[in-house]
Amino acid sequence: MLVSIGDIIDIITMITKVYVALNDARGSATDYRRTIEDIKRFHEQLDQIERLAVSLAQNHSAADLASSIRENVQLARETTGEYLSEMKKYEQALGNDTEKMNAIKRTFWKIDWFFRHRAEASEISQCLQAHRVNISTSLHLLNM
Repeated sequence: MLVSIGDIIDIITMITKVYVALNDARGSATDYRRTIEDIKRFHEQLDQIERLAVSLAQNHSAADLASSIRENVQLARETTGEYLSEMKKYEQALGNDTEKMNAIKRTFWKIDWFFRHRAEASEISQCLQAHRVNISTSLHLLNM
């Protein structure tokens, strides 16, 4: 059986990815927690922005802009809500209270999240940033 250099590189790459996924300092659990916390903070900001938009809607000159802000807030909530629902199954293994799950299951969920959702977490972070920019632009227009 011949093993090519490409096969060896693929094996080393896979081992490295599994190591990163399992590393508590920079692996799946850290990425997961960071993403979930960012979304939760964003939801808190959305609550404040929505309250502002409701009060702006009473001012007839800003009603259209307030409506636009509320639509952006709703879209952001839907996007992040769907993601949070999908990620709920990882909370026990990757969240802050991981002692309830045995190490083998926790390892499985770390690897699973790394290979199936790590790129998605990066995409959701970019999506959050886009929503922040849209809402911030609308809010900036109010000050003009």
